[in-house]
Amino acid sequence: AATHVKRAGHMPKHNTQNVLLRASKLVVEAGRHIDRFELEDATRCYKRALKLQPNNQQALEAYGEHLVCIGEEAEARAVLLRAIGKYPDTGASKYFNMAQITEDAEQALAYHRKALEVLLHERELVQKGQLKTTLDEIKANLCCGYCSFAELHLVRGFGTEAEAESMLQRGLEEDPGQYELLQTFASLRIVQNRLDEALELLKRGYGAWSSTDLADWPNYAFCHNTAKMFVELKQYETASEILESMLEIDENYVEVWYWLSLAYSYFDVPAAYDTLFSTKRLMSTLEEPDTELQADVEKLEKRIEELRAHLPPEEAAAIQAQDDERAHEGEGGGEDEDEDEDEDIDVDDAT
Repeated sequence: AATHVKRAGHMPKHNTQNVLLRASKLVVEAGRHIDRFELEDATRCYKRALKLQPNNQQALEAYGEHLVCIGEEAEARAVLLRAIGKYPDTGASKYFNMAQITEDAEQALAYHRKALEVLLHERELVQKGQLKTTLDEIKANLCCGYCSFAELHLVRGFGTEAEAESMLQRGLEEDPGQYELLQTFASLRIVQNRLDEALELLKRGYGAWSSTDLADWPNYAFCHNTAKMFVELKQYETASEILESMLEIDENYVEVWYWLSLAYSYFDVPAAYDTLFSTKRLMSTLEEPDTELQADVEKLEKRIEELRAHLPPEEAAAIQAQDDERAHEGEGGGEDEDEDEDEDIDVDDAT
């Protein structure tokens, strides 16, 4: 009878495929946990995937990104560098993430340039039918990459203004209507004090998503930044429209209330006064006081009081009506409490 000897370090092909499939499923499961903010469960899934396949590219790159997101930078760096060592020419995300956690400017820019180089190479592979992804996905990732390169300059001061502008231009050549690119370009134009161009770019970007359903809007922080930029460019009514819609999505962000009150203060003082009251009420519920925001609110309150002193009679009356209504509500609440206390005493006396 033939004797089959398994050589050390080798695994039958069908077993290898099963392990790969199990590792891939664990990475997908980790992504679902992240969507539900179950971050510890996601970490466990990634670790299990890498225990099955220590050099699984999908698991290494996804786990590295996860570690960056949860602030575990030292471990993230080790995982991402391992991925870079094993797969230097495919998978751009590991380079983008390394750029994000690298303090040295030249090294961070080098990682970012490498990420873009990988994406351009992957596009060639897709065009040759040698990589299973879509050209649209590559284009979207390139736009994101060009945008984040410019943000390295705008946010962290890395690289030159000219290179940041060049990257944004290249991104808009890929997709002229990409709203993140347009808004980042608007930020650059504000820094350059080219405000008319900034406003044109910001309007183009906002126009790409403003008419969609609220559920399809960009993330909350992006919309908030859009509104703040409109305020900076003195487009107060447009800013207020965005902020009002944001409060329909979630009314518990005190900064959104503050910026809405600020925007209103330039064209509707009674609305600014009313919104400032909501801002202060929400601030009083914060577990930890935000001293910087508190200072901004106090400054805005002073501004609104100064504007109030010079209002036309009908607008002044509207603000006084707000004060009267709140005073009445306060008094009404007190009467209810007194009545409840009296009822309690009557019950005690009756016994």
